[in-house]
This record gives sequence, C-alpha cells and structure tokens, in this order.
Amino acid sequence: MTPEAIRKNGKLLVIGGVAAGMSAASQAKRRRPDLEVTALEKGDFVSYGACGMPYNIEDPARNMEDLVVITPEQFRKKRGINVLTRHEAIAIDRQKRIVTAQTPEGEENFAYDRLVIATGARSRAIDIEGADLPGVHFLHTLAHGKALKEDIAALPEGSPVLIMGAGYIAMEMAEVFTRRGFAVRVWSRSKVVRPLADSIRQKVLDSLAQNGVDVVYGQVARIEAGADGRACAVSMKDGKSYEASLVLLAAGVAANTQLAQDVALTIGKTGAIAVNEFLQTSDPLIYAAGDCAEHSFQLGGDPINAPLGDVANKQGKIAGANVVGAGEIFPGVLGTAIFRVFDLEVAMTGLNEEQAKARGFSPLTAEITGRTRAHAYPGAKEFRVRIVFDAGQGRLLGAQIAAGEGAWRINMLSAAIYAGFTVEKLAGIDMAYAPPFSPVWDPILTLAAQAQKVLAKHKAPVI
Repeated sequence: MTPEAIRKNGKLLVIGGVAAGMSAASQAKRRRPDLEVTALEKGDFVSYGACGMPYNIEDPARNMEDLVVITPEQFRKKRGINVLTRHEAIAIDRQKRIVTAQTPEGEENFAYDRLVIATGARSRAIDIEGADLPGVHFLHTLAHGKALKEDIAALPEGSPVLIMGAGYIAMEMAEVFTRRGFAVRVWSRSKVVRPLADSIRQKVLDSLAQNGVDVVYGQVARIEAGADGRACAVSMKDGKSYEASLVLLAAGVAANTQLAQDVALTIGKTGAIAVNEFLQTSDPLIYAAGDCAEHSFQLGGDPINAPLGDVANKQGKIAGANVVGAGEIFPGVLGTAIFRVFDLEVAMTGLNEEQAKARGFSPLTAEITGRTRAHAYPGAKEFRVRIVFDAGQGRLLGAQIAAGEGAWRINMLSAAIYAGFTVEKLAGIDMAYAPPFSPVWDPILTLAAQAQKVLAKHKAPVI
C-alpha cells in the first residue's frame, strides 16, 4: 500500500547527512515546502564527494574541503532545511516520536512526524593489537581524509605504507600512495577484490606488480609501535614482519544500525536495516536509506547491502518522495561498480559464478579479450570482458571488465541485465561504430557471439 503522506506543516527529521540523508531532506522539502525539515549530523560536513577523497589526497596542493558540495548554511538559506551539525542522535522513542541528540550544549529532543534514518556505514574494524596507534588510519569520512592527508604530508618520500584490505578503496589508494612517492604494500586476507573472476583479478595483480606494489597474504598478528609510539611495522602470525610508517585500514564497511537495533527495527540478513519497496522500515513512520539500509536485488532473491554513493542518493530521493506520499518504488541494485588501479579500469555488475549458483541459477560463462579501438587507429588498449549467463534461456546474470580504457561499457551490460536480456538479444544490439571509439565489432558484440556458441554447445544433444 502506498505510504500515507505526512500531515500539513508536519515535521520531517533526518538522522545523518551526506548522500542519502540530504537527498531525502531536499526531496521532501522541494515537494512540500510547508514541511519543517531538520537534519541531524554528528560531524561538521553534510554534503561532500566522499568518492573523490583518494584523488584529492593524491594532489598535495588541494584542500580536502574542496570536496564539500553544499554547506550547512547553504542548506538553511537556499533550501529551507534546518541542518544541525555536531548533533549526534543517540536514542529514538517510537511511541512519543522523539529523537534525542547529543549536542555541544548537551542533550536535546527533536519531535518528528516522519523519520528518515540515514546513518550510513562505519569502517569495518580489524580486531588486532595496535590498530589504535598513531599512524593507523581509516578512510571513510572527510575527517578521516583530512587526518590521513596531514599525516602523509609529514612522511619522508619512500616511506613504507601498508594497506590492510584489498577492495576498491584499497586499490585506488595503492595508486595514490605510489604516486605520492611511497613504497606500497597491500595485505589481503584471501583474494584481491574478492568478487572478481580469477582471469579479471589477474589483470589487477599485474597492474599492481608493474607499478611496484607488493601484495602479501596471511594472518595479521599485530601492528607494532616504534620508539616514538607510532606504528612502524605489521607482524604476521607466520613470523614475517613488514615495515610500515603508515597503515591504512581498508577492510570495507559495515552498516551503522545501532540506533535501529536499539528500538527493535527489523535488521535484515545482510546486517543492514530491512526496508520494503518504499524504503519504509518495520515502523511505517520511519524510513531508512543509503549505506545503513538493505537494497533489493534486481535479479530477485535475498537483498544485498551495496554501500555506494549513487545508490545512497537514489534511495534518499525516493525516501523523501515517499514521506510526502509519492509512492515511488526503489527498483533495486545489481551492485554495479567501477574503479581504477593505475592504468587499468575495472568494473563489475550483477553476479559472478559462485553467487549465481548460490541464488539457484545454472551459470555458464563467456570471456574474450579484444581491443578498444579499430586496429588502424592509434591508442587502442586491451579490453577483457566476461559475462555470466543462465544455462536455460541464456539470461544475462553478471559481467566483469578489466581494460586499459572503456570500462564504462559496464553500464550498458548493467542495463541489459536489468532489462532481462539474453545473450541472443545482447548480440543484436545496434552499437555506434567509429575507429576512435571501438573496432567495427565492439568487444561486447564479440563477447555476445562467443556466449551464443557456449550456450549452443551446452544445449547440443549428446550423441
């Protein structure tokens, strides 16, 4: 049933700023100027491009606050949203519809008619001795970015840096630290960028190796302190030790759901807040959006938690619209993501083989290595692309790309998966061609043709 609209001159309270929170606040206020909209943010910033932090850190001359998009004052003056920074929500009373916040002046209560929880995610802690030493950093908030950049500025060139974690941020920061002149090592618990197929992952490992980044594996014992009390090395349980004047903890994030748990809102299988298609929680007066919320999966089955900025913005917008009764449905996600590691672009969407099997599909795969431009046109780069599809009708389930350029093609594959394309339908796409942009047979079309062969062979009768 479509959510009931908030009353005239009602109070919308948003917990958390940045992507989801401020999108929800802005959308509701735009649709219903009569509303009293208040946003509580525990930090100093409510709107900034968090995904730009690695590239800001790479440039010593840039101020980290260049990433701020809209200031709290601008939200107040231009959008009529009462943004309160350094206000940390610490309790929710669902019966009285009151949120208690810790402010610089003490505790304060805020009444609401509708509540949007956009508490985001927190950096996943690595439970080892020494994780709290000076020189050990996270990179999740703008405050983290500022602290890290200041610390980097004080390190001599060539200093050893160890990144603990091997996901997207770790890969981006491996490039950043290298370009800043440090000796970089990446630690991985098991596999670098775990969702990748081995053939795609190998391209990532090759890129790291070609740029002098060492990758190590194993169980970490502790982060060691030097005579000055600062991190100086990371010791492993097998007895090995790696020098590290700076350690970046980049083991991913976990949904920040404590407030929701405290008031018995339903938490989903992923550990994030469970929501319906309208982004309502188990309390219909409370919505959740962004990294703290679960996301329906476009191929069906269990939801996922996709802590990505574009997803948070979309969910925030829909939550804000539904506060005023719009009845908009969040269409779900495929986990589409893209990152760069040195000169290699890597992208993925949908399911890999292991995930497809777990969701009840019978996956087949096709993979090709092509070129990004016509053979006679200069500057062509290698383009490796892999798709996963179901053995039944050939329905597309997932894709991965590792390329010197053009990994944006993942967006077309994501759209094809969302639209229910089969490999046959993918092969019939009418794609633009000109030598500066692709070969006459775009790699995606070559891949689709290869997938058709794989599917035909699978269905061929056994004689």
